[in-house]
Amino acid sequence: MADRRVTGCISAGLCLATAPDHFEFVGVRARPTGEPVDEEGAVAVLDAADRCPAAAITVATGSSPA
Repeated sequence: MADRRVTGCISAGLCLATAPDHFEFVGVRARPTGEPVDEEGAVAVLDAADRCPAAAITVATGSSPA
């Protein structure tokens, strides 16, 4: 499970290209879609965070309660 936050977006769009199910543009800035992030999605979200030229994506990972 991963929770994502976007601050300082410069509208490069790499997050949408990398993880389109998990990011969207609102106006000219990206934001998380609010969709749950499973293990496969977490890989895409982490990749998007790594590719962001503004380092605007923060990802918090953790396990959900059993």
